[in-house]
Amino acid sequence: MGALASLLIAIATSLLITRIAAVALAMTGLSKDSAPFQA
Repeated sequence: MGALASLLIAIATSLLITRIAAVALAMTGLSKDSAPFQA
């Protein structure tokens, strides 16, 4: 059970960091379509 919780937390954290990076790249002028790919 603990391993499953750890895995879910790791996946959620990874997705959150990727979204923050995509927003940051979009704010620098990168197109909104390519920002998530670059992140």
